[in-house]
Amino acid sequence: MDGVTIHQRVCARCKQAKPASPEAFRKTNQRGRPGLSAWCRACYTVYSRERYVHKRLPLVERFWSRVNKSGPVLVPEIGNCWVWLGRLSGDGYGGFCINGKTHRAHRVAFLIHHGRWPDPCALHKCDGGVIGCVRWDHLFEGTQSENVADMINKGRRRQANVKGERHGNSKLTTTDVLAIRAALARGETQASLALQFGVTAGLVWLIGRRRIWKHV
Repeated sequence: MDGVTIHQRVCARCKQAKPASPEAFRKTNQRGRPGLSAWCRACYTVYSRERYVHKRLPLVERFWSRVNKSGPVLVPEIGNCWVWLGRLSGDGYGGFCINGKTHRAHRVAFLIHHGRWPDPCALHKCDGGVIGCVRWDHLFEGTQSENVADMINKGRRRQANVKGERHGNSKLTTTDVLAIRAALARGETQASLALQFGVTAGLVWLIGRRRIWKHV
C-alpha cells in the first residue's frame, strides 16, 4: 500500500528477507538454533516435518545420526574417537533419550553393540580426552570404584573453584573459547567448530550461549 513501510527480517535458516509479521516467522527452541522468531514460516514447516520423520527412525539409526566418526586420535592403537554431536549433560557427557528417559550416550553405544547395558559402568579407553566418545570398542566394563579411580587418574575429578583451562576436565584454552565465540558470531556452524577443536557440538553451543566459561 502507498505510504506504508513493510518491515522485513532475514530468516536465520534460508537467509532471505521475509515480512516481519507474526504470521511470517515462527519460534524454535531447538538447541543450537537461533532465538525466538528467527525462522520464517516456510523454513520452520520444513524443519518440523524433518524432525517428525527423524523421531520415527529406528533407535540405532537415530543414535548414529548424531555421531561424528572422524573424531581426534588420542590413543593411536585403538583409532580415532567417535564424537557425540547431540545433547550434553552438565558434566559434558552425551545424553540420548529412550522411551522418555535420558541415558548416557556412551552407555547406549555399549547397549547397541552388545545387546545389554554395561554392568555396572562403562569406562573409556581413550584416556577421557573426549568424554563424549561413543565408539563401542573404546569402552569397557568396570565397577563404580574402578570408574572413580579411572576418573581421578585421568584428571577428570571435579575441582571446586577451579575455572577454565586450569580445570582438569578442560580440553580448551581461553584462546580457544574466544576463537569459538568469534567464529559463531561470523556464522560458522557448531558442527564444523566441534570437529576443528575436537569437542562436541553441544559443548560449542554451551560456550556460545555462555552457559560455561562464563568468566571469559
